Amino acid sequence: MKIERLMSAELPSEQSALLQTSSLLGSLPFLRLWETVGGRVVVWRMEENGKIEAMLPGVEFRGRPFTRFQAAPDGLYLRMIRSDQTKTSLDSQEQMLGAISKAGYARVHLTDYFRELGEMVRMSVTMHSTHLIELTEDWEPPDASLRSEIRKAEREGVTIGRLDRSRDLSGFLALMKSTEKRHGRGQKYSDEFFNGLAGLAEIDDRVRWYYLSHDGKPVVSQIYLIEGETALNWQIYLDKAFSHLKANQAMMYHAAMDLRKVGVRFLNMGATPDDAEGVKVYKEKWGGRTIGYPCYERISLLGRIG
Repeated sequence: MKIERLMSAELPSEQSALLQTSSLLGSLPFLRLWETVGGRVVVWRMEENGKIEAMLPGVEFRGRPFTRFQAAPDGLYLRMIRSDQTKTSLDSQEQMLGAISKAGYARVHLTDYFRELGEMVRMSVTMHSTHLIELTEDWEPPDASLRSEIRKAEREGVTIGRLDRSRDLSGFLALMKSTEKRHGRGQKYSDEFFNGLAGLAEIDDRVRWYYLSHDGKPVVSQIYLIEGETALNWQIYLDKAFSHLKANQAMMYHAAMDLRKVGVRFLNMGATPDDAEGVKVYKEKWGGRTIGYPCYERISLLGRIG
């Protein structure tokens, strides 16, 4: 058994193609977006008797000895990829993650939403939760007031479309920055990051970026990422000055219907902070259920002080 770490540029083209077809979140074009914010894309590869047993792509941040490895940054979800699309054995998983754990990283973070890793004895485990909706053929939001708000948006003439990078990106960037300022946060991702994501959305339909402006002003943006049969509602930005349009609600409903048409069965509404009770109540209006998933973490002494 041979386990090694490769820079993304070192990966053979057929293995890059396997990552591309198997996973949006593990594909190299998607992960390379984090190079705009100082990340390095690497792939941990397991090989036995000349055959690729498994690959685990991720992003490294900072230089040694304070390097952090994340199988997918910002709450995104890990998948271990192999050529025959079956799960790796628990023994292989243990060996792969054992090698990563011993690689000298100051921090290792793995989010196991799909519960494919088993119990990682070398890492501490915390449980996170998210809200999941099954998009059945007859699904609609069970909350009557929410359905009324969606109808109001229709009466207001709200028409949801996909973001056009050449036309809409500057408006989106202004919307994003004003939203972050309203929440008392700094800009999390650079303009270059979002420009790259918009470019990826033009060529990879697993990135669904919905956008609405009104009278030339940006109103709301929602970005969904499709991983298998699940779409993750990853980022929402909105201008509350246009709350009367109910555009955010209409966009989420439109997105659910649009995603269902392309075979998405589950809409993941994203994790909710423990202190955001209002957000939790709002998500419950859409139906679905709360589910838990493990996150694995290893922090060395340097990781704790760096």
